[in-house]
Amino acid sequence: GGDCSPSNEKGGLADRLLRSGKGARMTGASMSSLALGGVMLLGMAVGAHGVRPAFSDPGSSGLLLRTPSMSHIDHPSHHSPNTPVLASRPASLAGGAVRFRKGGELASTLMAGSRTNVLDGPKGAKGAGGGSSAGQVETAAEVLLKQIRDTAAEGSSATSSEVEESEEVVNHAIASWHKGPGSRVSLSPPPPALGLESGVSIMPHPLKAYRGGEDVALEVTVEGHTVIGVFDGVGGWAELGVDPALYARRMADLVRMEFERNPDMALLHERPLITLLQAAYDELELAELPGSCTASLALLTSEGHLHVLNVGDSGIHVVRGEECVFKTREQQHYFNCPYQLGMGSDDRPNDGAYYVLDDIAEGDMIIAATDGTWDNVWGHDVVDLVVQGGTPGEIARRVALLSHEHGGDAAYVSPFAVNSAQQGQAYRGGKLDDVTVVVSRVGAAAGGRGGAAGDESLVTSTASEEDFQE
Repeated sequence: GGDCSPSNEKGGLADRLLRSGKGARMTGASMSSLALGGVMLLGMAVGAHGVRPAFSDPGSSGLLLRTPSMSHIDHPSHHSPNTPVLASRPASLAGGAVRFRKGGELASTLMAGSRTNVLDGPKGAKGAGGGSSAGQVETAAEVLLKQIRDTAAEGSSATSSEVEESEEVVNHAIASWHKGPGSRVSLSPPPPALGLESGVSIMPHPLKAYRGGEDVALEVTVEGHTVIGVFDGVGGWAELGVDPALYARRMADLVRMEFERNPDMALLHERPLITLLQAAYDELELAELPGSCTASLALLTSEGHLHVLNVGDSGIHVVRGEECVFKTREQQHYFNCPYQLGMGSDDRPNDGAYYVLDDIAEGDMIIAATDGTWDNVWGHDVVDLVVQGGTPGEIARRVALLSHEHGGDAAYVSPFAVNSAQQGQAYRGGKLDDVTVVVSRVGAAAGGRGGAAGDESLVTSTASEEDFQE
């Protein structure tokens, strides 16, 4: 009980931390209580100075991944080119946060959730103990660490591991705060607003070129949020007299319209891509439109988080420098029968594999492509094409051309041929198919944080004349 308000105690924050716990032989539990209590007191003082928590690590070169469909994680360099980095479980399962670092080192689980400024105080508020200098907070933090170490040296019953854990609590709290506006120096400056520069290349199967093929590409930017994606109409519908492209085109168009109507979902929904895809799916169900398609979507929010949703055997890779640091896993019920959305299928948008990449960075390249690419081009070959440089459109065209070339090569050892052999089926060469590639380069947003130079959208399922030229 009693009034614990800092303003009712004499002395500065550091003095009050020194007085706490004196005169008692400290156990591991009481030491932990001291650490946690000190952090809470620091939190109040930090809030008064307008300091907010930052749960990401801007200095890391890796990716912070949060996924409700994670069953094992390894580094891409430890796999053969056709081995998925992330395996998926049902999307309803809760996931953790694991940071990829170069060389495959895995850091411990990190907080990667809300960035709400829970410690923010009113602007111009005075610091704890009556002072206005944020330096009091830093001094008090040092005092708290010193007290933990001194009590351990003076015969505390706490074990060395308990001492280390208490120090880690304080250090983690200090590291997770960075200064807000004003003249104070920022410990962890907010990352710059990010945007996407994209290019598209579509090359239909030669026998489907007269009607534009069955793939669809999507790019839409609204209020600083950008969605890219590819949709692949399931070819089996052609045997029933249904153009497989119609369902895929309508699905892409509905996703675009829903995002233009409600761009706020990018920040307000935990899994906004499922919200988008579900809205489009529901409308197609009501319309009873025959057909089905696969879907791979990526959303870069104005806050710099990359959401990825994959339903079926299309896919998305992220290339950083000269390595692939992330890729989706294809979803199939059995070999060559992918998950698909539409009439006659029990699959739903929330059956897809969902990922959130929190440490996307300027210069990262995002490649979304249909199975016409991933069946015919190994991941390391895609990386090589990205490293050659050029605009996103030029890179997309190089990837599409190589996919088309390998698809028509009966002697090429393609990913599809290797997967067929693993299933006990004899198959040689590439697998000629529609090819659709969207390449996006992550860079600084043109309009600053939370905005872009202008809203724009593109839904296309037709190739330019250039795409047919060899």
